[in-house]
Amino acid sequence: MEKEEIKKEVFNQFRKISARPGQSLDAQWYSKFWKELNEEDREKAKDAIKEMEDEGLIKKQAMLSAETLVLTDEGAQKL
Repeated sequence: MEKEEIKKEVFNQFRKISARPGQSLDAQWYSKFWKELNEEDREKAKDAIKEMEDEGLIKKQAMLSAETLVLTDEGAQKL
């Protein structure tokens, strides 16, 4: 899986839930997403998520014992 595919997958999930700015992805989905990646793809995913954060499209959010992603205003405009 390439970085661009990972970015599309994350955005597709936001689209699926009709996300609004400030809305987060389901932590279970995000956890499952990571578990399904092999080690090489996990590294690419880390880079892809970092790039999306740097572009201001998403931000990470800790939720109890898990982590998830939150859509920003700028990210919502790109959906």
